[in-house]
Amino acid sequence: MSQIPLSPFVSNIPQRNQILRLPDLTEDEFNTKYSSTPFILTSPVKSWPGYRDGHWTYQSLERKYGDVLFRAESVDWRLSDYVAYMENQTDESPLYLFDRSFISKTHGSMESGFMPTFCFGRDFFEVLGADRPDHQWLILGPARSGSTFHKDPNATSAWNAVLQGEKYWIMFPPSIPPPGVFVSEDQSEVTSPLSIAEWLVGFHRAARRIPGCIEGVCRAGEVLYVPSGKQPHLRAMCARG
Repeated sequence: MSQIPLSPFVSNIPQRNQILRLPDLTEDEFNTKYSSTPFILTSPVKSWPGYRDGHWTYQSLERKYGDVLFRAESVDWRLSDYVAYMENQTDESPLYLFDRSFISKTHGSMESGFMPTFCFGRDFFEVLGADRPDHQWLILGPARSGSTFHKDPNATSAWNAVLQGEKYWIMFPPSIPPPGVFVSEDQSEVTSPLSIAEWLVGFHRAARRIPGCIEGVCRAGEVLYVPSGKQPHLRAMCARG
């Protein structure tokens, strides 16, 4: 299973399933038309210093922060050790680096590499100061890695930018769980006994026929918006090599 190529499953997305792609939005357009709709913006991230200047490739990050510990699954790895694993593993479900403290661990030096996307407007969580929920994450993984189906807590609306590689997303309305996925009555727990690869092999074709299923590939230099509120989605995403 670990050697099955995943590219055929994330290509040729039916038109009815495609996540909306836009160059950019104004704040007014976002608030009046798109705040409840998942979409991909193809332009803003390309002006980020971390992307534009090549500072945020995993190779560049390793050279600068190779001895810094980052969290992958439940283990803290030196970044250089994680990169060595990432480049040489053949796992069916590769370990995924997902660190919420990368700004403090790099003494703030990584914060200048990105900027909030203008159309999303003011960050109202700023009023909470140090008590605000975690909101900045560094995510890194090899091809085939990623998150299984889940629903973000705290009514989160999120933007997820790709600096290198690609990330495939598939989302479903909360009222229609994907095949092979089990959701608790209050939607607080989402359980799938399958790896991403197993789910794609066994259920992807049927899932595409479910009303409200949407898919898309967020490429390097793009950002995907995931809304909360009116249209919370169960979703999975995986990195592509």
